[in-house]
Amino acid sequence: MAQVKPVNKKKMSGPRLAALIVTIAILLGLVVSLVAGSGILVRAQEGASSENFEVNASMMSYYTNAYYQNWYSQNYYYIYLGYISFNPNKPLDEQYTDSSKTQTYYDYFIEASKTTVETYLKYCEAAMADKTEGFDYDKLVDDAEQYSKDTLKSLKETAKANKMDVDTYIRQYFGQYVSQNDLKKALVIEKIAPDYYTVVYDRFFEAMDEDSKVEFFEENLSSFISAEYLAYTVSSLKTVTYPVAEDYVGGAESKAYKAAIQGKTPAQVQAAKIIPEDYEGGEESEAYKKALKTAQDNLASNLETLENDKALIEKLAAATTAEEFKRILLDAKFDDNFTSAYNSAVSKFKTEEKPSDEDLKAFKESVKQKIIDAVIDGETDIYTDEEKETAEDASAWEKATKTLPASVITKLKTVVTNATKNGSYTLSSVLGQTLFGGVKAEFGIEYEEHEDKNGTSAAKDSHWMVDGLQMNIDNIKISETIIKASIAEKQTEIDEETDADKKAELEKEKKTLEDSLKELAEDLEEAETKLAEVEKTGYYSYSAYFVVEAAHRDETVLRDVGHILFKVEEDHSDSHTHEEEYYKTFEEAEAAAKALLEQIKGTAVNGAVEKEVFESFGGDTHDSNVFYEDVNKGDMVEEFEDWLFAATTKGEVGVVKTEYGYHVMWYGGETEAAWHKTAHEGATSEDLSDWFEDLDYEVTFNDSIFDKIFG
Repeated sequence: MAQVKPVNKKKMSGPRLAALIVTIAILLGLVVSLVAGSGILVRAQEGASSENFEVNASMMSYYTNAYYQNWYSQNYYYIYLGYISFNPNKPLDEQYTDSSKTQTYYDYFIEASKTTVETYLKYCEAAMADKTEGFDYDKLVDDAEQYSKDTLKSLKETAKANKMDVDTYIRQYFGQYVSQNDLKKALVIEKIAPDYYTVVYDRFFEAMDEDSKVEFFEENLSSFISAEYLAYTVSSLKTVTYPVAEDYVGGAESKAYKAAIQGKTPAQVQAAKIIPEDYEGGEESEAYKKALKTAQDNLASNLETLENDKALIEKLAAATTAEEFKRILLDAKFDDNFTSAYNSAVSKFKTEEKPSDEDLKAFKESVKQKIIDAVIDGETDIYTDEEKETAEDASAWEKATKTLPASVITKLKTVVTNATKNGSYTLSSVLGQTLFGGVKAEFGIEYEEHEDKNGTSAAKDSHWMVDGLQMNIDNIKISETIIKASIAEKQTEIDEETDADKKAELEKEKKTLEDSLKELAEDLEEAETKLAEVEKTGYYSYSAYFVVEAAHRDETVLRDVGHILFKVEEDHSDSHTHEEEYYKTFEEAEAAAKALLEQIKGTAVNGAVEKEVFESFGGDTHDSNVFYEDVNKGDMVEEFEDWLFAATTKGEVGVVKTEYGYHVMWYGGETEAAWHKTAHEGATSEDLSDWFEDLDYEVTFNDSIFDKIFG
């Protein structure tokens, strides 16, 4: 029998034991690292939960990053232009959403994400508890799960197109801890919530009574009552600073001389020719005389500008028609816009071909009224294509005489567009009282009527504005009050907080507010000093208005319409993927549209085509929709609307040409007044909002996960 070797019971030496422990620790650390890197530990954490639904940290990462991506996409243009101060490459907790630095973007995105998830979970809970007859919760869930599958399939296709595996793609856009499985669950919740919102909205919409619509209209008058008017305002914020004679007395001891040499070496003073003699004599000193002359010239210039501006406003205020108002304004703005257009065209002239000053002036005067007429009439040029072609072989200047007017017209049209306004219901100004003076009589709204309420005369409103510096001071004081209140609130939070880490964070936020308060104090001191030194001689605002249509409710009756589009795509470059489907010329599209129209007319009964019949011809339309419901004026292009709102018989058909091509049209009849539909939708949304606020479902969050989500 083979002998079995006895076990060596000799104890392991100290160094070997230590080495083994270290090795095990390293292996354990590696395992933990791999698990943590995979996101398993994060996904195991709760992100948010309600009674029947749970959102883990991975799902919360998706919601948070999806919100961030959407926000950044919507605001990219404003960020690029500098209107929103945000840098995606800078830590979120080092950037603020407001100038007072009361909220970081880190806090903003967390709160926004939490609000979104809370809304989702409340709707999901309400849907699960809904026992209303006819409502099928299981169907809602099935649709959401299908949506989740379809979305993930689309993501896989997109990832493949970008030569990435789907897991990498998902982590790149929605966070490093988001898995396919968690994304599926997040998408289900994301779909159930809005679908159930639609269910509840439709219930409230169907149940809405007429009295509730009228009540909503009366309570939200500013959303329904509007007025059209022309307005032009002239203003100036120029100030004149007068010198103080005492600052120029005393030679080398004068304040002005000391200020002039401050921070300069003797050599620099000599090089700059700064000598005490220039600062002697008070009112007789050359430096003082020069400063005084500058101030006087500036004041004279300001007053001259004021007189010219007032003269224009007085002309505008005297206008008796909207066209007269526009003509006065265009006449005043013509020279500046002509000069701008001419300067843009100069680069096209050869030096020797530039017109003389006399020729330029004569040409400008010869076309001025024609150009103004074209702007008023909505034309784009004063010359025909044939007239332009006759200048092809002419000199550069002669060519310019044919092309300049169109450029000037374009610029002057902007002047008219900017002057044309639509006002909402307000009585805070003379203009508001003029525009809405008749609202009380028509809609029973209580307020003091303004005597001028017929909307046919110009309303002139001129005044000297509160000094801009004083306004700045007032704004600083308001900001101080707000921040002081915020500091007091923050201190209360600090006093009540027992957690050391949270207390430290609150202290940090309070310190930021205190720093902002110090900066405001410095700004206030500077503004008050400046106000004391500046003679207020340049601040004014002067306006003229012409009421085109006084306060009214949009009584336009909405209409249903159908169309089959024969689209024209004359540019057949490679970028157009549907070029083989579109018509190459308007002539081809017109022929096809008219041929189809004749077929459709053949189906008419008593001159009317049924909706279902028209729809049966719409399979090849180049628009994604055959029918549009509740169309209001302004919703569609002009030619489309001209036909629609001229139609008189339901089932009427016709052909219309627009910039897109040719449309075979079908008139579906009138529905309801625009204001009535808006009131119905608004009252429904209000009721739904009240219903949602009353939902008694608690949603809790695990705030500790957001540091991981944001990396």
